[in-house]
Amino acid sequence: SDVSTATRLCDGALILVDVLEGVCTQTHAVVYKALKERMRPCLVLNKLDRMILEMKLSPSEAFQHLKRIVENINALAYSLVVAELRSSTNDNDNENNVNLEHPLFAEWTFAPEKANVVFASALDCWGFGLIKFANIWSKKLEINKGALQKYLFEDYAYHPAEKKLVMCDPSKPHIVPMFVKMILEPIWQLYDI
Repeated sequence: SDVSTATRLCDGALILVDVLEGVCTQTHAVVYKALKERMRPCLVLNKLDRMILEMKLSPSEAFQHLKRIVENINALAYSLVVAELRSSTNDNDNENNVNLEHPLFAEWTFAPEKANVVFASALDCWGFGLIKFANIWSKKLEINKGALQKYLFEDYAYHPAEKKLVMCDPSKPHIVPMFVKMILEPIWQLYDI
């Protein structure tokens, strides 16, 4: 009842997901309620510090884990948007009758490059989005900020000799994604200290 009352009073919703627990039953309920009330969502992936201190994940493992969580929440949001659109048109025949161009799909698709995903540690009082790091690194590396923002949370690496972004090759483990190299590794180093 508290969630129902709060959703009627707010314009937006911070959907908080514990990175260790992932998408839970309560997450389903909150996403469903926020969607029903047509709130603007922002996904907060919290407790990144626990991936370092408790799970002992490497930065590369943490990156893959975070990507899976974003994929899971997107799958949940997609299924709820489809159900919502089907119920509003009273057509339960099949998913094909749903207009995939509907604005709800874009609004409820979480992607760090869209600035609707935040990475945080509430316990240690820090959080960030990709845009801040894209601004910092684009100036340092002298590359296009838009391109960096678009590919920072993907399997792309920065090739310093050519000053361009390249797709990571699984057969070359020494080439790590930019999110790992530019964001996660420095955070891991801070926690090691």
